[in-house]
Amino acid sequence: MTSGYQGIAKLHKQTFTPFKKPRGGQLLEICKQANHYLAKFRIVVEHKIGLIKLFKIVAHKYRNRRQRYDLRMKLFAGIINSELNL
Repeated sequence: MTSGYQGIAKLHKQTFTPFKKPRGGQLLEICKQANHYLAKFRIVVEHKIGLIKLFKIVAHKYRNRRQRYDLRMKLFAGIINSELNL
């Protein structure tokens, strides 16, 4: 686990962090496979975030009412999902 994510599992129960190689040791094969699948999933998520950022309202500072931010984010996610047939 990297130092930036220490304690995140306490806040979010469904958090997965990559396994770290022990000092002077080797990672088990199952840990390497788990890191590989986690990286593949993360790439998919990062690409979705990139697609949502095509809407400039998300990529820049939000200057409208905070009440509607959640609604607009759901709208953008829905548009992306409908285009990708998810």
